[in-house]
Parts: sequence; C-alpha cells; structure tokens
Amino acid sequence: MTIKHTWACECGEETPCRPEDQRLGAVWECTRCKQVWGCVYPSRGGKAWVHIDDRDVSFHDLLGRNHEDEDDEIDFGLPSRT
Repeated sequence: MTIKHTWACECGEETPCRPEDQRLGAVWECTRCKQVWGCVYPSRGGKAWVHIDDRDVSFHDLLGRNHEDEDDEIDFGLPSRT
C-alpha cells in the first residue's frame, strides 16, 4: 500500500504532490487560483497553512522565479582557472 499526497486548496483544486511539498516550511502555489501558501509552525503546535501575499512571494522569491533567466554560473569577479 502506498500513501498518496494531495494538495487541496480552498478554491476546490486538488493536485497530487510529494510528501516534502507538505512539510513545515514548504511553499505551494495552487495551479488553479495561483494563491501561494506556506506551511508554518504555530505556537500552539502542529502545523498550519497560511496565505502569502503576492508582494511577499515576489520580494522573497519564494517560487524561484526572479532568477530563471540568469546563467547557472555565478560570476564572483575572480580570474578564471582554465
């Protein structure tokens, strides 16, 4: 028997996901409504999913979109060793 994981958004969308997509600290964007959610640890314990404002998603690059067009290599300004 295998356990299947599903992200269920408040808009009604249900999307298959991986176990790590539901861990504390995870960020998830709904494929239908595009709302972004974060899994946090409340002071009372357990875990909770909270909606993250679009400005915060962009500012903190939570979905990794701000660096999509950059090269894989980082230029530190050092001479190359070739």
